[in-house]
Amino acid sequence: IGRPVTARAVPLEELRAKASAAGNSADRVEQMLAMNAHYDHHGFLGNPNILRMVLRREPTRFEDYVRRLWAGTAKPSP
Repeated sequence: IGRPVTARAVPLEELRAKASAAGNSADRVEQMLAMNAHYDHHGFLGNPNILRMVLRREPTRFEDYVRRLWAGTAKPSP
């Protein structure tokens, strides 16, 4: 896309604001915050095969997702 793109941790209050602005219900927002707070505290453990097994396909690489997002063919995450 012609510029560097990096992943970053989104602070929980920023996540709350964005998820609410995107129209998620208050209950859904609280569920997202609880899940992300748990991951922040305990980590997000697994091995490279877990996502592949859950999806039953190859996971999308971050670079490919950004390219699709830039091209307008991917829906951004809240």
